[in-house]
Amino acid sequence: MHASAEAVQEFLFHRLRRGDREGAVAQTRAMMDALVLHPVDATVLERALQLVITTPLRGRDAVHAATALLAGFEEIVTTDDDFVGCGLRPVPPAEAAGRAGSLG
Repeated sequence: MHASAEAVQEFLFHRLRRGDREGAVAQTRAMMDALVLHPVDATVLERALQLVITTPLRGRDAVHAATALLAGFEEIVTTDDDFVGCGLRPVPPAEAAGRAGSLG
């Protein structure tokens, strides 16, 4: 699975709110090991700003979408309807998990 580096920060933020720091860092490192990470650079941020203007996406969601679009992806795993119309097909997490399970 692929993700923007911003997704890692977001995951860590939420884990820190729910548990201890060492556990949050360990969970975040495990997540990083399972992902192909894509950097957030000026090009991604500019594309994200364009998405904010042209779609319902805001902030981090625009960064995630911009990262996926610039990497050439056609789908994004989400339950958020705001991604409809951004150029990516939203895929529910259960469907994505089913696909991942069928690969192994």
